[in-house]
Amino acid sequence: MKKNTLLYIVVFIALAVTAAVLVLKNNKSTLPQALTDFGYDDTASVSKIVLSDHYKNVTTLDRKSRGHWVVNNTYNVNQDNISMLLGTIKNVQVKSPIPIPAKDNVIKDLATNGVKIDIYSGPNLVKSYYVGSPTPDELGTLMLLKGSSQPFITWIPGFSGYLTPRYIVRVRDWRSTEIYNLSPADISTISVKYFDNEKESFTLRVKENIFLLYKHDTTEKPVEVNQLLAKKYLAGFAQVNFEGFANLRPLQSDSLFKKTPFASVTVVCKGKTYPPLILYYKQSDMATKDIGKNDVDLDRFYAVMGDNPKELFEVQTYAVGKLLAFYDDLAHGKATYIAKQLQ
Repeated sequence: MKKNTLLYIVVFIALAVTAAVLVLKNNKSTLPQALTDFGYDDTASVSKIVLSDHYKNVTTLDRKSRGHWVVNNTYNVNQDNISMLLGTIKNVQVKSPIPIPAKDNVIKDLATNGVKIDIYSGPNLVKSYYVGSPTPDELGTLMLLKGSSQPFITWIPGFSGYLTPRYIVRVRDWRSTEIYNLSPADISTISVKYFDNEKESFTLRVKENIFLLYKHDTTEKPVEVNQLLAKKYLAGFAQVNFEGFANLRPLQSDSLFKKTPFASVTVVCKGKTYPPLILYYKQSDMATKDIGKNDVDLDRFYAVMGDNPKELFEVQTYAVGKLLAFYDDLAHGKATYIAKQLQ
């Protein structure tokens, strides 16, 4: 008798599991599209994306032209990140419903910890939903369409992982590392100031293929710079990127900004005056390979654009060295290498 009872229990469990699987499968295929329609196919028409969180952080991504996006109307967007988000917007699908006992907790989590995404095509809001935490196996992502009370587990077929990190809100995570990407032919003025070496500071003005070099804080007449040398110098502004944001504590940042900067670079291109790129010496640390006088890191600077201390980043000397010409070198037709000022 005991053997028969055990057999009945095993059969019952097997039937129950099979029935549950079939019901779940059937539910998934018959769920109303209005509740499960997270994907948006026409990403080529997307004009704006707004991401926000419960901390009241809001990040707006605007498409200015094909392949050109800006974040918060200020910085160019990292192309890899926007391509990944657009691909996610297009391909995200429902994997399964949330089990009923977990529904309320999931909705509460989405409301307090989720990221809201609003997607626009032209002026029209075409999609809005909340993105939450990953599932315990990290193979699904909790999502809820705005106006719905039914959350779902979503995924991208063929992708093994969760989607939460793609819906980033922090501006610096969206920002391109680009400092300058200028056509030399469009540059009209370059000013370089060395705070501890004023005699090498200069302004280079371009007019009708004539390159006039002015010495700072003097009334000396400008010097006409060799065209080949001047064009080579201006070409250095074609592609300049920073390496990454500096991870300094507030006290360290405050201390840095009380020091005298090393140099600043100001550019006028197509009538637009760019915020000055201000460079500060970076003290050597355990990772520094090339150390100069006063324990200075010769391979990197700290830098900000304009007067925004929150955007402190690190830039390689290799990247900005080509911008840091010297008055005497340009005036006498010589190429320049910044390291001679650091060693």
